[in-house]
Amino acid sequence: MRFLFTLLLLVFSLSVQAQSVLDTIRANIQTKIANLNTSQINTGILYDRTLPLANLQNYGFLEGATLLSEYIPNTSSLHYFQALEDLNHTDYQNRFPDAETTYNNNIATTGYINIGIINTDLNMFRDDAVDIGTLLIQGQDSLLYNNPNSSLSAYKTYQNSFIATPLKNFSGAAQPKFKFDEDFWLETAQYGITQLQADFDDGNGFVTVTKNQLITVVYSTFGEKQLKFKATFSNNKVKTVQVAFKMLGISIGLPQSESYIQSIGQCSFPVSATFSSGNRTFQGYNENQAYSGRGSYENFSGTTCITKPIIVVEGYDPSDGNGHFSLYTELNKSGLAVDLVSSGHDIITLNFEPRVINGKTVKGGTDYIERNAMVLVKLIEMVNASKSSNAEPTKVIGFSMGGLVARYALRYMELNSIPHDVDLYVSVDSPHQGANVPSGVQHTIKLIDDLVPAWLDPELTNLEDELNHPATKQMLKYHYKNSPFYNTFYNNLNTMGYPQNTRNIAVVNGSMSGTEINNINQRYYEGKAHLFWIVFNGKLRMNFTHNSGTARVFYWRMKLLGITIHKREKNISTNSSVGSLENAPAGYVGLDDLDDRILDFTELGLNWIVIGMKQKLSAEEFSFIPTKSAIDFIGSSPYLYQPLLYNLVCMGHTPFDSYYSTPSVNEPHMYLSEYASGFVYQEILGNPQNPYPGGSGGQIPYGGSYTVHPPNGGTYDLQTAWGDNYLPGDGDPLNLPVPQRVWVYPNVPTGSTNPYWEVYSDPDGAIHSWGQAGHVMNFYFIPNKLDSEIAFKFNVTNECGDPEFTHVKFIIQEVNGILSLEPEDSFLVYPVPADNFINIQSLNTTFNNEIVELYDLNGTKIFSNYISATSLTAQFDTSHLKNGIYFIKIVSEEKEIIKTIYIRH
Repeated sequence: MRFLFTLLLLVFSLSVQAQSVLDTIRANIQTKIANLNTSQINTGILYDRTLPLANLQNYGFLEGATLLSEYIPNTSSLHYFQALEDLNHTDYQNRFPDAETTYNNNIATTGYINIGIINTDLNMFRDDAVDIGTLLIQGQDSLLYNNPNSSLSAYKTYQNSFIATPLKNFSGAAQPKFKFDEDFWLETAQYGITQLQADFDDGNGFVTVTKNQLITVVYSTFGEKQLKFKATFSNNKVKTVQVAFKMLGISIGLPQSESYIQSIGQCSFPVSATFSSGNRTFQGYNENQAYSGRGSYENFSGTTCITKPIIVVEGYDPSDGNGHFSLYTELNKSGLAVDLVSSGHDIITLNFEPRVINGKTVKGGTDYIERNAMVLVKLIEMVNASKSSNAEPTKVIGFSMGGLVARYALRYMELNSIPHDVDLYVSVDSPHQGANVPSGVQHTIKLIDDLVPAWLDPELTNLEDELNHPATKQMLKYHYKNSPFYNTFYNNLNTMGYPQNTRNIAVVNGSMSGTEINNINQRYYEGKAHLFWIVFNGKLRMNFTHNSGTARVFYWRMKLLGITIHKREKNISTNSSVGSLENAPAGYVGLDDLDDRILDFTELGLNWIVIGMKQKLSAEEFSFIPTKSAIDFIGSSPYLYQPLLYNLVCMGHTPFDSYYSTPSVNEPHMYLSEYASGFVYQEILGNPQNPYPGGSGGQIPYGGSYTVHPPNGGTYDLQTAWGDNYLPGDGDPLNLPVPQRVWVYPNVPTGSTNPYWEVYSDPDGAIHSWGQAGHVMNFYFIPNKLDSEIAFKFNVTNECGDPEFTHVKFIIQEVNGILSLEPEDSFLVYPVPADNFINIQSLNTTFNNEIVELYDLNGTKIFSNYISATSLTAQFDTSHLKNGIYFIKIVSEEKEIIKTIYIRH
């Protein structure tokens, strides 16, 4: 939700600056108010002449109003120029300079940071001006007129609207200089500033400053500072504003020198390092020359002699803030990283680092995929140089975008005869056919882009729309600016193909059964922003696309005093043969994650925009990496919802050698579940795994382990118990409710043949009997074989003609896994299995005329006898009974005890 809230703020905050759309909005407003009598505007400023988005009325106080509590609003350099833009277009007396000229003059300042100050009075419409009749709406064009019969004013007056802020948001100097230049100190208010004080958050508190004063501030620490400016006016009222100002303490350092990197030799691998791709460069699609990339690595195994290297490549990182620990944590979601380190592997994480090109910082986590691939090439060479003489080949795991980086790098090395010594490439939910961000979100951002003037671009450098970074435009299948980067990148990537000297496997977080993420054309966001005491208000709606046909995915409307001033919408058509990209089976991300993945506007400090708003988010997730993209589906049908419950490998419908995906569930993007982690772990150990799911619902990749209890009657159907047509894998122990017979219902993969079961392991002879009907197996077990393990092997011949099998293990235990005799359980029945007779032994002194009854499986009583009161053991003839399971009921005066016996002749 944080992203959508901030996004909505930005929509309204920047719209005032457009040179095309905004001119239309201003012209519409001016047409509506052209017939008003301006003599009542005693401040000379009607703030409603434009879209009043600097919210200056909230930086003063209503004349005659009593402030209930101290309120210190936030401002910023962008807010200052926004306010100047507002005032320049709303002041009838033309007292404020042009915002663009002032901005450029500030940019030209060197050696110090200007402080911008505005002190002004405003008139605005009363929000109830139409309701009380002081303003009239007339004609088909809904024009506003003063009501000559009303004695009430149509306006309300705000005084001392005050802002003060450094005109840069950060400094890299430890002792920055600030100047209160009179050219940026603008006052038109009735009551002028008689004293200005500044607290630079340097520990000195408020100090008095004067016009044109240059002041040096000494900071002992870096980080964000909270600056405050307090103005005392000639009417003795006081107003304070505050500003977030960043002291940059860490500059982008240089990587280790090329000679240092070249010095890495056998068993001399530094635990961590920052490095350049060196002479392996790439020229971006919109660049005039080639540049090297930068990266850093961390060896979480802490070894300098590399023996079992695994390189883990980071994915898309728009803030360059994830780092090595985040990447390690991603790998270790289900303990895979810990298992690998424990088994002697060297886990080396690769993080792409920012670097400066022509004075501009380029983020590594969103740079061109090809350039980041050159960084990985360099790291692979460094790892190879440091391997021990008996080292294993390297494994490379790429998360999301990192999977594309790894694929490109490995194939690039093969095509250019560069040895990589990599034998396993793992793609974790990577967009091999593109990624998706909802079109409604993108077109909301397009609105913002259309409204931002070119002269403010430098102010938005650090807050730039993440949808326009190189890697973003390369991966998004639908881009709101129709960027050609997607086609360029994937045409080149597909021409290169996949690495040929590696085993290539994929983890897919999207469902293989065609399960969608959300409802088609679902409205997932609706926001209403009431600006400036409801004089202006706006509405924003975003919908998912249809599965076919046209859907309105974006709608924006603005009103002034109930009159529509401007609206905008976007319709998207979907090809029915493809289906909605935004709801397709996929690894998903949450809409509230978008501030991290798409936009990072939180530093802008735009809480000066919206007074009140209502919003509704009805869907928290959307399709990010479609299943067909993550598996790089090759087939005749482009339909995104097509079930893929068959072996894609042998059918030639994927370039991967194997893959893992949960059959019917869409998972979070890049999530390595327990089973996916086990799949990857076995591959790393050199145990090739069959594709999963390989059929309708999927076979079991590692079998299953289940606990069964000694029976007291009844049967157990695993299919009914799980509500699914397959057994879960290892790690899902199942406490069965005391069955006498266990039925096992596996799914047979589509297209496979010859399903059959066999006993794989029964070291204690716990199986009484078993059988198979088709692919369904059932077995009886002997209940006194406690803690015994029975393993069956299920075999099929898959649609490719290859044999596949899985093991299913059953463990016999007492309830709660504890073998004990309760005090009242005082009888022992043996032998098990019985042949010609059974014995019943009292564990007390003697029997006490108990009744013994014998029943078969159908509950039919076979015999009933008394046991002599003087006996310690009673024996009964069973030679005439058929083989099978029977129940003995021992009835005494206090209780009934049921025992199960097995007859085997």
